[in-house]
Amino acid sequence: MFQSTVSRVRFALSALGVIVLSASLFNWTQALRTARHQYEWVDAGASNAPALDTAEVWQVSGSCVRPYFVGAALRSKAKLKAYYDLAPEAVRAQLHRSPDVLQPQLVKNQPDNNDDPDTEYAALLHVQYAEWYANVFKLEIEAGRWQQRLIDVADQRLMLSESARESFGGSSGRDSAAPVATRSFDTQVLATLGLGGFPKVEEQRLRADCVKFSLVDKVLTSPNYLAELWRWPVEQTAAIALALELILLSIFLVPLTLLVGTGDAQLAAQHVRDALNRRAAKVRSFDWKEHITGAAEKFQAMLTATRVQLFKLGARSRPVVEEQIVLFLRWVVLPSIALAARLRQRCASLLRRHVRFQDTGHGLDLVARILRQAGADRTA
Repeated sequence: MFQSTVSRVRFALSALGVIVLSASLFNWTQALRTARHQYEWVDAGASNAPALDTAEVWQVSGSCVRPYFVGAALRSKAKLKAYYDLAPEAVRAQLHRSPDVLQPQLVKNQPDNNDDPDTEYAALLHVQYAEWYANVFKLEIEAGRWQQRLIDVADQRLMLSESARESFGGSSGRDSAAPVATRSFDTQVLATLGLGGFPKVEEQRLRADCVKFSLVDKVLTSPNYLAELWRWPVEQTAAIALALELILLSIFLVPLTLLVGTGDAQLAAQHVRDALNRRAAKVRSFDWKEHITGAAEKFQAMLTATRVQLFKLGARSRPVVEEQIVLFLRWVVLPSIALAARLRQRCASLLRRHVRFQDTGHGLDLVARILRQAGADRTA
């Protein structure tokens, strides 16, 4: 009676520990699914999951756009050189004498030296030809900017969702129905990709040659529980600890009861050693060959019973199958053969009547003779 009660208590504690552990795992999976919604962008139509959002991906290859930037940088430098060639004679002479004195800032930042005639003359030229110097300054800045953009050329990728396209005020739909809105939108997107500033014709050619478009859908994906499983003991420490305590308590219930009731640690340890010795003796006395032989015999008996049942099923279904075959032959095959023979006789009769041809039983001869006879009739 006492052993039965102890066994029941141990089973209840073990079951309670397993229930707590299972509830902890279920709670963690639900929290992971709620807190870690994972979204993935896939190609449009590649997934059967409902799309939460749709986006357009613009991809630009750096190797493709680099020649355009090289041409723009060379054009800016050529434009600057041509403007230098159109400089007034006084400015040109001054630049040949002191080429470093070009911008007003350079003159302004120099220390005041009223005795330097070159500085005073350069300042006078800046005042007299201020418009030319301002244009040169702008061209220098433009040439430097194109040079820096050429250095910074790299692969670009931009994703535009529906809301982003609406914020741009247009659609990239490449639809000729709204060419003005489309050009404005494309110009803004190209500027965002760092491809603005080109002439219109060259910008359209760059967009056609180097910009690749693709539509993607945003779908919800389930979290990878196996990859995140290491977080379970960390996030559910209290529940896992309680479950393990209940399971260990069910295993060591009797030794703990002896230790608490008697206070004798040696008695509790002796009980644990006796239990381990009993388990070891059972393992050593376990006849593996006998159990394997018994399992093989049961499996063989199962195969034999299955074979017998299949044989009985075949014996019961054989008359039905034979009856279906007989019906198929009677109502499908034999009428088809009779119909084919009837049609053959009818065709031979028609041929004899209209073509004056006698069937020899050879299909090729039949066709050749019919054609020859038909040709002779047309000639006559």
